[in-house]
Amino acid sequence: CYFDNDESRVTQELVTKCNNVCRSRYCCFDSYRLESSCLATVGENECELYSPCEQMITKDGGVVKTFIELDLQEFDDDSVVPGESNSDELIEKEVFDACYFDNDESRVTQELVTKCNNVCRSRYCCFDSYRLESSCRATVGENECELFALCEQMITDDGGVVKDFIELDLKEFDDDGVGESNSDELTPEELIEKEVFDACYFGNDESRVTQELVTKCNKVCRSRLCCFDSYILESSCRATVGEDECELFALCEQMITKDGGVVKDFIELDLKEFDDDSPGESNSDELTPEELIEKEVFDACYFDNDESRVTQELVTKCNNVCRSRLCCFDSYRLESSCRAAVGEDECELFALCEQMITKDGGVVKDFIELDLQEFDNDSPDESTLIEKEVFDACYFDNDESRVTQELVTKCNNVCRSRLCCFDSYILESSCRAAVGEDECELFALCEQMITKDGGVVKTFIELDLKEFDDDSPGESTPEQLIEKEVFDACYFDNDESRVTQELVTKCNN
Repeated sequence: CYFDNDESRVTQELVTKCNNVCRSRYCCFDSYRLESSCLATVGENECELYSPCEQMITKDGGVVKTFIELDLQEFDDDSVVPGESNSDELIEKEVFDACYFDNDESRVTQELVTKCNNVCRSRYCCFDSYRLESSCRATVGENECELFALCEQMITDDGGVVKDFIELDLKEFDDDGVGESNSDELTPEELIEKEVFDACYFGNDESRVTQELVTKCNKVCRSRLCCFDSYILESSCRATVGEDECELFALCEQMITKDGGVVKDFIELDLKEFDDDSPGESNSDELTPEELIEKEVFDACYFDNDESRVTQELVTKCNNVCRSRLCCFDSYRLESSCRAAVGEDECELFALCEQMITKDGGVVKDFIELDLQEFDNDSPDESTLIEKEVFDACYFDNDESRVTQELVTKCNNVCRSRLCCFDSYILESSCRAAVGEDECELFALCEQMITKDGGVVKTFIELDLKEFDDDSPGESTPEQLIEKEVFDACYFDNDESRVTQELVTKCNN
């Protein structure tokens, strides 16, 4: 506690140490109002031993917590205030505010660990116990390193950095009250805080912003995004849920976009948090090969817990992307494992693909099968069956070879009664209001069968030209050539004027 009249010795370290020593005897002093006096109980002589501690009592009877407060109290000047002339003091205060928990185990939270790591990251190299970098003490200087003295508590026994409040708690308080093996003994609040941290934390490490992190973080945070004013998709639940509950989900705010929605993609989160141009749709050439793979798998396969997103299109795309790496998974029995050959890192990029493996080790082929596997329903509802029927009849993706007359015929049969859902269809008045938005959405693929003039595609050639915008269907098979010859000779659609003797002759031939 002693600093004499030397203002330079009033540091955060001194305040911390003095409070630790004096805490149990502040009750000796009449000026201390947070407890009743213990002078009679403890005795005059005992209290005299702690006489320097009285300097730590504030004018209102509380306890000095920061060196700035003590400086102003003892030296009564304005020399220590935030400003350029006091950069050392400001650093020391910043470290203290971020990292100090004294002997109060309840203050060891994930928020403290996160803030302390952010403040201390550049000066861990000051400490001999830190092994992830060579020492910077000689370069930085003793004085600078001393300002970060509290940071040493964040260094693990093996020379790494504490990442988790449970890890820090066990390190500093050395009990079994918290920890992975004793998760049942964590308070409900600590379990929530840990779950949010494990799912969402990436610090300033851009390499940790992955699709897996975005997926996990969204799952954990979904129910509490309403805590934040920046979220506009729901009204605020802060008053209902409570400040304390919302604070446990503080990390979740990083998942809210600038326009108040939710981040869905690791590229979106990366650009939002790190503010560079390296990733993004418009800069896909600058993504690493690993990031491109991870994004491709996510775009094809991700449906979260949203059953409505489990469609035949998703199953098809996901299988196309995942086919070559299903062998990464022990649950897949149609090939021997390729994990050792491909490597753990490569297989991890395809982690989402495991959802496509059936319980018997095969591959999910049907969105109904995936739906039953993931959501454990007894049977698909009627809307799911309709969506499947439309998909099976009409879907060809970007594969021109799948545009056949058979597809056109089947798709028209399935879609005929719902072409009226689309504004582009002019042969009937719209039925969207009568049928309903949800019903019409099930037939979304059918819109490809409407011609530019509002009629209905009747032949595969017409559909091919409409969708692929070239002069002729690609390399034709013999069957397609026959089909085209028949079409050219015989087709008149609903145009009576095209029924001529020439058409009859050619068609008969």
